[in-house]
Amino acid sequence: MVLQVQTCLRACKRRQLTKKIADKMNTATILFILCVLSALVTSQTCMKGRATTYTQTGSGGACNFGNAKNVNFGVSLNMGIAIQEANWIGATACGECYELSGPSSSKPIQTIVQDLCPKQGNEQWCGGADNIVHMDLLPDAFSPLAATSLGVIYTAYKKIPCPVSSTTNIGLYMVVGSNPSWVGITPINHRYGITKMEFAENGGSFQTIARNSNNFIAYQGASGNIKLPAQVRLTATTGEVVTIPLATISASTTFTSSVQFALNPTTTTSCDYVPDSTIYSDALNSGLAGKTVAQDWRTNSWSTVGSVNFDSTTNPRSGSKTIQAQFSNYGGLQIFTSVSIPFTKTTGLSFWIRGDSASTNAVDFNIEGDNSVASPKLTISLTTSWQQYSFTFATNATNMNNIKLLKWQSRLGGNTPNIYIDDVSLVVPAVGPSTIPPNSASRTGLSLLLFVVLILLY
Repeated sequence: MVLQVQTCLRACKRRQLTKKIADKMNTATILFILCVLSALVTSQTCMKGRATTYTQTGSGGACNFGNAKNVNFGVSLNMGIAIQEANWIGATACGECYELSGPSSSKPIQTIVQDLCPKQGNEQWCGGADNIVHMDLLPDAFSPLAATSLGVIYTAYKKIPCPVSSTTNIGLYMVVGSNPSWVGITPINHRYGITKMEFAENGGSFQTIARNSNNFIAYQGASGNIKLPAQVRLTATTGEVVTIPLATISASTTFTSSVQFALNPTTTTSCDYVPDSTIYSDALNSGLAGKTVAQDWRTNSWSTVGSVNFDSTTNPRSGSKTIQAQFSNYGGLQIFTSVSIPFTKTTGLSFWIRGDSASTNAVDFNIEGDNSVASPKLTISLTTSWQQYSFTFATNATNMNNIKLLKWQSRLGGNTPNIYIDDVSLVVPAVGPSTIPPNSASRTGLSLLLFVVLILLY
C-alpha cells in the first residue's frame, strides 16, 4: 500500500509541473484520493486451489510456530497449511491466513500457513508447474472440506487477514540459543504476511536480514554483545511498516510488542466452493495428465462397437471435438466422479446429442448419486441434428439429493447408429472460484474507476 501511495504522489507531482498548475490542483487531489482508496480497499478474490493432507512430525512445521511461545493468530495451528514452495517466498507465507472450502464444506473454514511443502520429493503436487496453488493440509483442516480417503481435492480459497483479536499485538519469539551477542527472531501473531525484516542495534542503522528455512532472522552483534535497546522493523504484505524496540534478549521467550498491522477494508463475501460447470467440452474435465483429483470426471463403457472416442472431429456441436460411440446389446457410457455433488451446489445439467441416422427411443439417460441411487430415465430419440436436453434435478431427480454419475444406455438389442455427445455441463451458481493464476490479485471497482479517471485526464 505504501508503494502505491508513493506512486500516486509522484503522479500528482508530475501533473503539478505542467503549465496549468492551478487548474490541475483539484484534479491532482482527486487522483491522489482515488489512488489511496484503491490501495486501501483490496478485493480478496476467490481462487481455485488444490489440497492434499499430511501428518506433521517434529515441532510444528517450518514456520517455527510449534516452538514459539504465546502463539495466537486467531486460528488454531491444528488448522495448518504446508504451502507449496512457489508461494513460500522466503517465509513471507508464514502466518498468512486463508479461507478454504471444498466439496463437502457446509461453510468455509479459516486456516494458517505454518509449514512448507517443498518441491523436492513432492514434484507431483507441490512442484508449482501446473499454475494452481497446492496446499498440504493437516487432518483437522482437510476433514471439513472432504473425506480424507479422497486423497486429493480441488478447493476454493482466498487470502484473508488473520483474525487476531483487538488486544493481540505482534510478538517476537527469540529462538533457542539466543544470547547477548546473537539473537534469532521469529515474528508471530501478525495480521498479515511479512515481506521484510530489518534489525538495528542501538545507534546503528537498519540491516535487512532474510529469514532462514525455519522462519527466523539471525543477527550477530557487530562488536561483541548486541547494543540494546535494539529495533526490529517489519514490512507487511500490505506495505505497512512497524518498528518494535527490543530492550532485552532472552532465549526461548516471546517479547510482545505494542503494535499490530492495521486492518485494511476487504470484501466480506465468503469463499464457497462451487464445482466446475464443464463435464465435457472438447475434452473430459479430468485435470492434468498423470494427476488424479477426486473431482475429475472419468468414464466407463460396456458393449460398445469399438472404443468410445472422446476426440472425434466428426461434426462437433461446438469447438473441435465431440464424443463418438456406438453401442450394441444394450451397451452404454458412464461419466462419473469420486465426489458426489449436492444439489445445493448444482441445480441441473444439460448435454447435446445426435446420431448418424435417426432412431426412435434409442437411448435412455439418467443419473446416479451416492449409494447408486438412480433417477428416473429420460428416453431420447436420435436425430441427425444436434438436440439439447436439459435435466433439472428438482423435476427429474426428486428421489435424490446429489449427483456423481451420468449414464447413457442403448435401448436397442442390436447396434445403435454412431452416437455423438457434446457440451455436457452442470448448472452451477454464477459466482465460483476463478482460474486466475496463483499469484494474481484483484482490486475492487475503485481500481476500474481510477483507470477511467486516468484515461479522461490524460
